[in-house]
Amino acid sequence: MDKIKQLILGTILNNKQLCEIFKCSPQGGMRKSNITNTLVLITNHVESIYSDVWNGNVQHYTGMGQKGD
Repeated sequence: MDKIKQLILGTILNNKQLCEIFKCSPQGGMRKSNITNTLVLITNHVESIYSDVWNGNVQHYTGMGQKGD
């Protein structure tokens, strides 16, 4: 948990570092970790079928699937 508290806004992590810090799966856009009690959301603005957007300081994340709530 100490590594999570030490993260600084704007820090760039690769997938391996992300998994080590949050103890989460290396795959998927929504990665829940029971160990750290966190939900890691992955968004890709270059190549994605989802339309995740920022509105001010709020990210509107498209969860699993492309239709419905």
